[in-house]
Amino acid sequence: MTPRLLLTWSLRDLRARWVQVVTIALVIGLGTGSFAAFNSMTAWRIASNEASFEATRMYDLRVDLSDNSFVPQGQLTEAIQSIPSASVIEGVEERLSVPTQVKAAYEVEDEDDGSTRTETVLVPGLLIGMDFSDPAGISVNRLHLTEGRELGPPDAGELTVLLEHKFALAYNLPPQGEALIAGGHTVNYVGHVLAPEYFIVLTEGGGFFAHASYAVVFASLETVQDIADRPGVVDEALIRISDDASRDRIIGELEQAIGGALPRVGFHVAEDMDDPAYRAITEDVESDQQTTNIIAFALFIGAVFAAFNLTSRMVETQRREIGVAMALGVTPRQIALRPFIVGGQIAVAGIIFWPHRWLASCPDAEGSAQRVHAPADLAVAVPVRDFWHGDARGAARPVRRRRLSGVASSWRQSNRRDPHGPPGGARQADWPRSCRACRRRAARSRSCRSGTWRARRAALS
Repeated sequence: MTPRLLLTWSLRDLRARWVQVVTIALVIGLGTGSFAAFNSMTAWRIASNEASFEATRMYDLRVDLSDNSFVPQGQLTEAIQSIPSASVIEGVEERLSVPTQVKAAYEVEDEDDGSTRTETVLVPGLLIGMDFSDPAGISVNRLHLTEGRELGPPDAGELTVLLEHKFALAYNLPPQGEALIAGGHTVNYVGHVLAPEYFIVLTEGGGFFAHASYAVVFASLETVQDIADRPGVVDEALIRISDDASRDRIIGELEQAIGGALPRVGFHVAEDMDDPAYRAITEDVESDQQTTNIIAFALFIGAVFAAFNLTSRMVETQRREIGVAMALGVTPRQIALRPFIVGGQIAVAGIIFWPHRWLASCPDAEGSAQRVHAPADLAVAVPVRDFWHGDARGAARPVRRRRLSGVASSWRQSNRRDPHGPPGGARQADWPRSCRACRRRAARSRSCRSGTWRARRAALS
């Protein structure tokens, strides 16, 4: 059998069974793509979290004063900058945070007639005062604007605020509007933002995913000082240090410096890992991977058995052609070449349908690397597709199985012995010796031709 004839034969099989080939290829693509994606979930989440926290410059250390303790603005920064290792400090931001309540109106669409009605939500929250004199120059805990506009120097002391993105999304609040906060102050919110501390919103009691029942509001430091009637004071400082700095040494120096500068004020120096939201995002990755591994293995095994079953059925439908080929003296090796080529066609199509290719062709995949997304899937600054080839071996394993399963099925078909004809795989030169059995059977039949015909009919069946 010449290569040209074999190629023509395989193309004819492809035209006749293209539906089966495409179906098996889709099963392979979905199975291997899902397997590789789930297995690389940990690497993607770790890189995504790190990139998102880096984009918003999450603090490394945090100085919290004890309850109802305040110090004049600038004293914490001065004490922090006085430590011996001040050269490793990349930024310090003082803030004032006060508990509050937020009341806002939102529109709800009626499912029956499609009309809209206005309802009111009242939830507890936190009002955070920051320095917005230079929004682009915030060195620690930057806010990522999702809608509306940023706060600037003209907003200092004004009743203009920013709402946390997920709270606004939960009630479909517009980018601009009015809200009422504790103390009877009516504020104008002018945008929605994401903050690294609130990628997952937790209540003061530790409740998870409380973005609909806990509102975080950001305003200028002067505005919060006026609302809280605490002019010129702060109660916390956020610090960002270089990556090669020793945190234990910096914490010890901070405790000594702040304790000496503010001896009558209680305080606590905490790390980013002490923040419940940060810890929930970073520490749950490994435990979640065990669950995704189970799902990935189940999908992979299901795809293997589904593709094997479909391939075996496709070979079973060729039993008549295999029998004719055997009757004409074609060797089992040559018979097995056809499904082997079909398996190669399925493998190539499966690679084309592999989800990695879909993501690679998505024009928005690269653009997503420059953005911070609102967490339902947390904040993501790394394109997902960069990690879909994390276990590319998952594509190679099913390819080998698909091709070998087709060869094995056809080999079993070609090696089945016919009790009334020549042994399976007999060459044309062996037929004279095989016809002796036909002559013996001819004694019980009309002629040797009729016995040979019955053997061929059995082979065809």
